[in-house]
Amino acid sequence: MSIMTFISPPRLRALLAIFGITLAGGCNRTPAPSLQVVSAGTVQQYTPDTGQKFSTSISPFAQVDLAFKSGGLVEDILQVRGNDRRMRPVGVGDKVGAGTELARVRVADYQLRVQAAQAAVDQAKAQRAAAQANQEDAKFNYDRATSLYQTASLTKPDYDRAVQQYTSAVASIQAAQASIASAQSDLDTAKLALRDTAIRAPFPGWIVGRYIERGMLAGNSTKAFTMVDTRRVKATFAVPDYTLSEIRIGQRQDLRLDTVPETVHGMVTAISQVADPSSRVFSVEITIANPKDTLRPGMIGSLTIGQGQGGPPCLVVPLSAITSSKDTANGFAVFLVQENAGKTYARSHDVQVGRTYGNSIEVVGGLAAGQRIVVVGGPFLIDGQEVRIIP
Repeated sequence: MSIMTFISPPRLRALLAIFGITLAGGCNRTPAPSLQVVSAGTVQQYTPDTGQKFSTSISPFAQVDLAFKSGGLVEDILQVRGNDRRMRPVGVGDKVGAGTELARVRVADYQLRVQAAQAAVDQAKAQRAAAQANQEDAKFNYDRATSLYQTASLTKPDYDRAVQQYTSAVASIQAAQASIASAQSDLDTAKLALRDTAIRAPFPGWIVGRYIERGMLAGNSTKAFTMVDTRRVKATFAVPDYTLSEIRIGQRQDLRLDTVPETVHGMVTAISQVADPSSRVFSVEITIANPKDTLRPGMIGSLTIGQGQGGPPCLVVPLSAITSSKDTANGFAVFLVQENAGKTYARSHDVQVGRTYGNSIEVVGGLAAGQRIVVVGGPFLIDGQEVRIIP
């Protein structure tokens, strides 16, 4: 099954440009040497298949780079048993579970920071306890002074002194509370930095890159590992605009891969809303369950979009065989290979073009299956020129 589409002359010229084929106008061809070297092929009969076939590549559902958040000397790397039964550092091709500690930098410095921060919290709490005791005394004196002052049994200076002592005690408690909050924040930061001395796997998956060794100095952004999650994988491919009507989110899609004997089933989970500015195609993503790790990133597969009826048999030639007509503006032609008196000549023959099928295109106009045509070198020929055929 192949990509099928009707094609207009301007679109054909653009398509040929993609394949690196240049169409030269017949009336402007520069006279070529008397003998031109070309490659030949034949007109083929082709029965169009159903739907449109696309190639796709498999990629992991998720891929992440793991880096240290707390820098230091790499003290430990997870050890796994290799095929030789010896222990070795975890590396490319190893599978690890979610939360597995993969590596750690030296923790001694961070433990000291935690201890210092904890001591600061304890000291702040002790200061708050002392301030609370002082506040209780100040409150008792303040209540007593207020009662005496209201009965004119206490002088105004003594009352003001009791008020000031109580106000100062309350302020001391507030300051102690602020000190505790600041010290607790420092402690939380120190504990977080201590936890961040280790890199842990964020999901069950495969190690596809390791960039550290034990004993090296790692910064707080040094990349250490690359991991992929292949419990599900994605198949991505690109389609032209006229195919979008046959694709929708949630659509079930079957894929074939050369390395997997059975058909793979997936679901369309994303369709690009904007075409690629250079190729004018839209990206489509299919998500596939992969519980047995049968599918691996980098595998190439194919899929068919659409369930239309295949057409009747037609004649096709390689796109590289199409040249400009020497008689019709914006027309197309092929060069037929003809033998005469032991010599080989190329004769221009006008054709009409139809659908494209991959790298081939439908042609009509007095051709028959099996006729020899020039497939490489046509744009440099003139009608009736002698040619030499090379394989």
